[in-house]
Amino acid sequence: MTQMIDFIDQKISTGANKETVILATAQEFGLERLADELERSAMREKLLANAPKDAPKITTSETKKDLGTVSLNKGMVTTEFVIKNEGKSDLVIDKLSSSCGCTSGSLVYKGAEGPRFYMAGHGQKAPDPNWKVAIAPGDEATVKVYYDPTVHPDLTGPVTREVSVHSNDPVDFETKFTITLNQEKNS
Repeated sequence: MTQMIDFIDQKISTGANKETVILATAQEFGLERLADELERSAMREKLLANAPKDAPKITTSETKKDLGTVSLNKGMVTTEFVIKNEGKSDLVIDKLSSSCGCTSGSLVYKGAEGPRFYMAGHGQKAPDPNWKVAIAPGDEATVKVYYDPTVHPDLTGPVTREVSVHSNDPVDFETKFTITLNQEKNS
């Protein structure tokens, strides 16, 4: 929360108006943290109305996967989601983030896997802040999601985690992928 407050204070100190500060903060930290459903819907409509005609557009056919039973003894599991750029200019992915230190994500484009991104501030080294990948119009990439049950060895039962992809899509600048599973100690 302190990081978000510092970010907002920095934007305000530049003389940015309220709408600009809200939009920049939403792009950095996600709309869910700033607005209720009605306000998010209104913000989305405004973003759609102001989006350039040649903008990139991130799409995906699925945003949720159930990994079934995950055993502590068997260790890390992975799954993948496909994203596509259905826009008219390069879709630039410059960051991924996760909802917990047990979950991470990477982007695979043209056979090359980028760095793994974790939940910020949870002990893992952050990838190069200048890292980014440009996905050409019509091209696809894969978001690889990793879940490591050994991070929470005493956890048993249902688990839900998210990995977010941050891009230059002017409307859907944060795309969330959700995994669910049932964690067991031994199997």
